[in-house]
Amino acid sequence: MTKKILYIEDNPQNMILVKRILEAEGYQLIEAADGLSGIKKAQSERPDLILMDLQMPDLDGYDAASRIKSINGLEHIPIIALTAKTTKQDREKALAIGCDGYIAKPFDVNTFPDLIKEYLIGKTEGIETDKKTKYLEEYSRDLAEKLEENITVSKKSLRELFAMAKLTNILNNPLESDKILQSATEHVKKVLEITECTIYRFNKSSRKLYPWNCCGGNEPNETNNKTDCCLIHNELSVYEKKISQKTLDTASPLMVFDNPKNKDQGEAPKNSSIICSPLKIRGEIIGILLAKSEEPQKTFNSEDFNLANIMANQIAVALHNCDLYDKVKNSKDYLEQKVQERTKELQILLDAGKSASSSLKLKEVLSVFCDKLVQLIPNTCCRIALLDKDRENLTIELAWPVRKLSWNHKTGQVIPLLEHPWLKHLIDSKKTIVFQNKNNRHELSDKEKEIIFNGKFQSCLLIPLTVNGNKIGLAMLHEMRSWNRWPFDAHRIKLCKALTNQMSTYINNAQLYEASQDLFLNTIQALGAAVDQRDTYTRDHSVQVKNYAVMIAKEMRLDEQFIEELRNAALLHDIGKIGISDDVLLKPNKLNPREFEIIQTHPFRSAKILSSIKEFKHIIPMVLYHHERYDGKGYNESLKGKSIPLGARILTVADSYDAMTSNRIYKHSISPEQAI
Repeated sequence: MTKKILYIEDNPQNMILVKRILEAEGYQLIEAADGLSGIKKAQSERPDLILMDLQMPDLDGYDAASRIKSINGLEHIPIIALTAKTTKQDREKALAIGCDGYIAKPFDVNTFPDLIKEYLIGKTEGIETDKKTKYLEEYSRDLAEKLEENITVSKKSLRELFAMAKLTNILNNPLESDKILQSATEHVKKVLEITECTIYRFNKSSRKLYPWNCCGGNEPNETNNKTDCCLIHNELSVYEKKISQKTLDTASPLMVFDNPKNKDQGEAPKNSSIICSPLKIRGEIIGILLAKSEEPQKTFNSEDFNLANIMANQIAVALHNCDLYDKVKNSKDYLEQKVQERTKELQILLDAGKSASSSLKLKEVLSVFCDKLVQLIPNTCCRIALLDKDRENLTIELAWPVRKLSWNHKTGQVIPLLEHPWLKHLIDSKKTIVFQNKNNRHELSDKEKEIIFNGKFQSCLLIPLTVNGNKIGLAMLHEMRSWNRWPFDAHRIKLCKALTNQMSTYINNAQLYEASQDLFLNTIQALGAAVDQRDTYTRDHSVQVKNYAVMIAKEMRLDEQFIEELRNAALLHDIGKIGISDDVLLKPNKLNPREFEIIQTHPFRSAKILSSIKEFKHIIPMVLYHHERYDGKGYNESLKGKSIPLGARILTVADSYDAMTSNRIYKHSISPEQAI
């Protein structure tokens, strides 16, 4: 049967070496890294032999061997000590406490297996009885001393735990500082067995100490009518002031006795003993605990010092919680007001996005956001300046005052950036800037001061507008009121930046839409002109029809969307003539019936060309029926009256009027009066 050997060793390298040697000999090795785990494995595994290093961190080999030998059933297991301590005294001590053998480190790997075999078959080492008794007596004395030390530490820990538990129970219920101060000081006096204990609040601005509930720890003044109760700092003795000041300066507790060696603290009163502990929250001092004993039989010791500091920490937390509770309790209305303000701000941000998303017209988008900006903060007015496509000039596009102002807002003013280097740098840097006032702004030129402050504003917030890192302009928010009354603080700036970030995206979209509309309109005009250019007599006919049709629609007060569609229809109403040959289209004489039928197809041809472009679906009926007549004698559907679409009716009038008042190949023009 394989022999089991328990090896207790905290050195991994030694463990690996012994393991290789013993496993090579066919033994089963059980490992333990310290004395306590070695005792447990000895009980569970019941090894045939125990190898034990005597030097281990938590429980040395002497104690571990003694305990194993005292356990019922383990007393007969041989224990071999492995250690570098090779003196006769060390060897005899190991044997005296119960080890059966001793192998010195470093051991010979060749003879080591033979030694293990000898110990397994019963070899033991011993010492004389009187020496063994001597070492056992010494060992017993050592154990007794350790036990006494442990009892002392335990008593001290129990005292601390009792004081902490009792104080925790006292501080756990009330959230009123008066009650906490009274209960806490009484408990400290009882635990430290003294008659005087005081807790002070530390005022960071004045660097003075005050009774905790005096003026909320603030500097006393005429308005709070509590100056008389705030003179405690002046009533402290010179000695107590110096101790308190040193505690505040070092942020560390201090314990002193009468006639201290450190004379700069001042002489203590005869037989006095003082502990001064800082009350700290997250490293910041909020007060001090001053405990004093003037009884000769009660001089503070290190245990009292530790207890006072522990209790000071608990009291600091409790008093801090009281302050927080008072602030929450007293600021209910304030918090409700802030919630309402934040709700309003969020609603403005949401409304701005919703309103701006309903339009792709630049002026409307700018108006929405400027209005929301002066609502959001609020401020006197907002101006938006946008860069041109070459990024060389700023143009003030819109000014939006919160109320009527008698001022020149300079809308439309073009600002060349090369002539205004500071503004150019601001836009290039994309950084938000706040100017409290225009005085002493040496970095600004006079022109730039005039642009920013406009001769009347007290402060300005300048926010460059960017989209995907590309600069597009500048938002300028102006305030006429004094800085102290309404500053551009961090919260207001954050709100403005949130809104201008939205604004930049919508402005960019509106600019892209306007650019696409310009391109679209230019394309339409080019298509209309392509038809008109085929005949010198009808040159500019489409543009003229557009002008007349728009004039009629505006006089009828039709909506802008309809007018825009009518404008496009007028420019493209004859585009179908592209497919008609010059022999017919440009014939100088009267058309025969067959040729007239071909000419009459041009509305269908126009509608067919436009039907392939989805943006033109609303203008197709205007183009298709622009040769119908109100009396039903037009072509091609012979529609009459209001069955003809309104746009087509307007287009018919404009087309007819231009045809009558323009020279053609086959006729001369008539006067406008005759045409009407």
